[in-house]
Amino acid sequence: LYAGRHASPVVAAMLISPSCTRASTMEHVLGAAAKFNLRRYGWTSWSLQHLMKRMFSYRALAGGSGGLFGSDLACTAKREMSELNAKAVLAYYEAALNRLDNTHIYENLDIDAIILAGTNSPWYKDTLHMNAVMRPRKVAWIEMEGCGTVVTMEDPTCLLSPINLFIQRLKSEGVC
Repeated sequence: LYAGRHASPVVAAMLISPSCTRASTMEHVLGAAAKFNLRRYGWTSWSLQHLMKRMFSYRALAGGSGGLFGSDLACTAKREMSELNAKAVLAYYEAALNRLDNTHIYENLDIDAIILAGTNSPWYKDTLHMNAVMRPRKVAWIEMEGCGTVVTMEDPTCLLSPINLFIQRLKSEGVC
């Protein structure tokens, strides 16, 4: 959104599973449960698992002897998320659920961008919508099959080539 409001200093962007429309009814229902749990009990096993399911695919969370949340990524995310201030996460969640439809900003955005979209992300449809409304010559859309929202953590090696090509294109065009 910063690039849409202040286009002159921004020349390129990497958007990772971005959301551009209002939160859906289902997102509000799940969000209300998560907010209640965080507000009342702080970090619990349920709230950690709920947020991890929003961020990562089941493939990334499964593994090891720990079942669904037994992968190295899941264990690391759970440990690091539990150290976050629950009130700060609650404020972020509140802002995410009350976001506006920003399609008009992305329609007029005149910057080079790469959109990284995980097919298992809750915001996958938003990334498709954003890709459709942005200027086709300026946008590269990368779909990561089987990944969740945080594609850069789930499959970083698969992203090296597309990101490198995007940066090389920017360099060849004199953008950076």
